[in-house]
Amino acid sequence: MSNINELAERAYNSALQRGKIHNKYINHDETVSSLAEEFNEFILADECQKSPHITDVSHAVEELTDLIIVCMTELYRRDINIDEMIRSKIMFNESRPD
Repeated sequence: MSNINELAERAYNSALQRGKIHNKYINHDETVSSLAEEFNEFILADECQKSPHITDVSHAVEELTDLIIVCMTELYRRDINIDEMIRSKIMFNESRPD
């Protein structure tokens, strides 16, 4: 089983191969564009409609997953240990006052 950092590397390589990103160099506008595209697809997705690509999940769930994949790709591009970053951010959020 892959860990999140290995999955992020695969997502990054797939994005490169498919022309979704163009190189290892961070391009903020490209990142924003990718996230906006996936977010708009999520907005338009129907919770009751089945995913056209993944069995047994809704179209909305598939689009949320695409958002995660874009985030993982961009964090990998920035050389971030995603597992550690998520843990750190959750710990910070848990310590915030209500």
